[in-house]
Amino acid sequence: MNLTIDVGNTLVKVGLFKKRKLILNGEFATHPRKEIDEWGILLSQWTNNCQEKVTIEKAVISSVVSSIFAPLKRAVEKYFR
Repeated sequence: MNLTIDVGNTLVKVGLFKKRKLILNGEFATHPRKEIDEWGILLSQWTNNCQEKVTIEKAVISSVVSSIFAPLKRAVEKYFR
């Protein structure tokens, strides 16, 4: 599965794809001061809504909020690899 994350100034939009099909999507408020584990727990809880076992093969993060990129990247690496 592929995880996509688009960080905007007010919302973080996420999508989980199996092959080319979107199987889960969501959005969260953008919080520039969230820590690695806060992002990891939030994303893990979100993936629990999926009907299937989630195994992330690839992740793409796009961000206009530079302070969020590093902790979000580390959260994905820690919680999904």
